[in-house]
Parts: sequence; C-alpha cells; structure tokens
Amino acid sequence: MPERPIKVSICIPAYKQVAFLRRLLESVQAQNFPDYEVIVTDDSPDDVVERLVREFDFEGKLIYQHNTPALGSPANWNAAIALAKGEYIKIMHHDDWFAHEQSLREFIWLLDEETDADFAFSATSVFRADDHSTHVHCATKEQLKQLELDPKILFYGNFIGPPSVTIFRRKKFQRFDERVKYVVDIDQYIRMIEGQEMRVLAFTSEPLTVSVSNSKHQVTFESQDEETQVKEYVYLYNKIWKGAWPKKMAIQFFQNLFLKYHVYSFAHVQLIAADCPRPTWLFRFLLLRLRLVHLFKRTR
Repeated sequence: MPERPIKVSICIPAYKQVAFLRRLLESVQAQNFPDYEVIVTDDSPDDVVERLVREFDFEGKLIYQHNTPALGSPANWNAAIALAKGEYIKIMHHDDWFAHEQSLREFIWLLDEETDADFAFSATSVFRADDHSTHVHCATKEQLKQLELDPKILFYGNFIGPPSVTIFRRKKFQRFDERVKYVVDIDQYIRMIEGQEMRVLAFTSEPLTVSVSNSKHQVTFESQDEETQVKEYVYLYNKIWKGAWPKKMAIQFFQNLFLKYHVYSFAHVQLIAADCPRPTWLFRFLLLRLRLVHLFKRTR
C-alpha cells in the first residue's frame, strides 16, 4: 500500500541549545493537530541534541539526522526540508516555539483556505532574551498592501519576521540561498511571493509563535558587522534588481548603510563585497559624495 500523505512537516534545524529545543518539542507535542511529522537535522558537535530528542515520544513521526560535518546556517535549513514528505512545510528554529495548542492547526488553515497562496505567515510574540520582555510583531495593513504590490519592499525591512512565522507548500518551496546568512530569509520570502501565479497573501494577525530575539547565540546577533551587512545587502540587491535603475529608497538605504559602517569609497565596498550595487557608476557617485562630506566634516 502507498504511504499515507502527511499534511505538514515540522522542520527543525538544530544546534546545541537543548533547553530551547526542549521547549519547542514540548510545544509540538501540545498541538491538537495530529497529522504531522517532525524532522530534526542536527549540526551539533556531540550527541546532546540526539539524547534530548530520544526523550520524546512522537509515535514514529520523528526523523532525526546528525550532520557530519556540520552544514551551518542556512544549509541545515535546506537539509531538514529536503527530508520532508508533508504537503506543507512548517520550519521552526530550535529556539522558537508554538504559542498555543491551536497554532499548527491555524497555520494549516491559512493555506487550506487561501488556495492561491503558496506562502503564509502570522504575527509573532517576540521574547527578548536580554531583558525577558515581550511584544507582538505584526505587519501593518499598509505593509501588507505594499507586499502584494511589490514583494521587494522587504529588502528595506523584514516586517514578516523569522522563518518560524511562515508556512508554505512543499511543492513550491524556494531553497534558502546558502551564499548568505543574514538576509537569507527576506531573499526567500521575496522569491516565494513573486513566484506565485497570483500574488495572494495568507496572513493572520494572531501571534501563532513565540520568537526569541537579542540572544547572543543567534545568527542575527552575530551578523551585525561591516563585512556581513555590506556584503550581503550588496549581493541581494544585485540579485533581485539585476542592475535596474534604483528607486530613491534604494539610494537612501545604501547611503545609511555606508554611513553606519564608515564606508566612503568604491574600493572599500569592493574589498568587503567584491562587487558594488548596480548600476555601478551611480553608486560610485554616491560613495564619492559621502567621502567628500566626510572629509569636509573632518577638516572643520
């Protein structure tokens, strides 16, 4: 007999932090939607994650894979999804968790109800690891409207949130680009939404997950440096706009980025990114202007 189709694959790329992972797995067990599989792909250098996973009884619905050598982020995300058999993919970072027992069911309902959407997302409760405060991150109506008109708006700010707030159809999955780590989520969101036959959004303002922020172990926290920020934003800009004439927002974005990291020359950009935003001559001019302003301020 053929295998029974699985509705959703919960894909968990894991790395060491077992206290966080335990909380996530407990929240998965609490879900009142039973038609799922759990996939854990583990980049840890030891067996601490495997030993934790074996404590949980998912009634044969759990797949565990230890990556040797470690794949790193986001290759580990792609590895988990590659093992999935579900109609839908629900990726969960190991330090995030489902907000309540109905969360998975409500994620699935988003795509079941909006059959023209390949990608859906929810609001999230954000838990700050540094001071233990919480707030709700939720896209505004204006942002959702802009997203329908042009998904590239996410380049200027990720108002969707981390991958844990999303769910998508496996057959329409766009692999995470393994050449980047900080802008990897917005790149995938843009491609997923633009790849739909109809640009339809499935969204709920109810927080269905709890997402951790401001934790020192996170890639986001570790990526606030000149090399990562400049290199990845230049790469992503060229990838998605392909040299088209930039909007005023793009010029302002790169001006602020270059000023933040004291980048005042084309040579400096090339040293970091081995490239420059295109069309190159326009951004050369921007950098020249920034350098002259910088020199003027130093001589005053």
